[in-house]
Amino acid sequence: MPQGRTDTSADLTGLRDRLADCASLYLTPELANQRLAVAVALFEVGKFLKASGLPEQLILPVIRPAQALAERENNSLDKLFCVRSRSGAPRLTIDAHLRTAILAVLANSWLQLRNRDGRTQSTKLSEAARHMRGRWFQNVTASKLKAAREVVSQESKEHPVVEFYRRFGDFFEKVAKAVGPERAFFLMIRYIDSHEMSYSMGISKTP
Repeated sequence: MPQGRTDTSADLTGLRDRLADCASLYLTPELANQRLAVAVALFEVGKFLKASGLPEQLILPVIRPAQALAERENNSLDKLFCVRSRSGAPRLTIDAHLRTAILAVLANSWLQLRNRDGRTQSTKLSEAARHMRGRWFQNVTASKLKAAREVVSQESKEHPVVEFYRRFGDFFEKVAKAVGPERAFFLMIRYIDSHEMSYSMGISKTP
């Protein structure tokens, strides 16, 4: 047996038992336990690889994340897990997708109401935007309504903004059937602003 190596078969059995303990700890709901399980599992794998004769420099990528997790528990953030700066626009939040979907529903409903009056789409959307008043609708413009419609039309059916559009559109249609489409438009504006629509407090709880 080469120098520095141990009985790999016996070590592997021991490693399996220790990883089983880590797996049991990881399956608990507490995040702190899951972090500990990950750190211990990585350390155990590192110890096994070192005992198997691998040079320490080859094991460092296994040990470093475990060390970083241990440092986190001491309120020290390892640079390995620091958030890196990204170029370009930030990713949109779920609430941003919901807002886009709602504006698209309202814009399309208004255009449908005014589809025979001969004015340009831009003029109609400007008129719709003027009716959208309240904190939730702050600074809504015709261009924003146009952009919301375009986003919904261009995304795949699995995209969150399209799903929100379907769900809020169904809600709007139910109200329109009950009170008429024009009254529904204005009722929706008041409803949205009074509920300050968000994913957690708005669309998920609409009737």
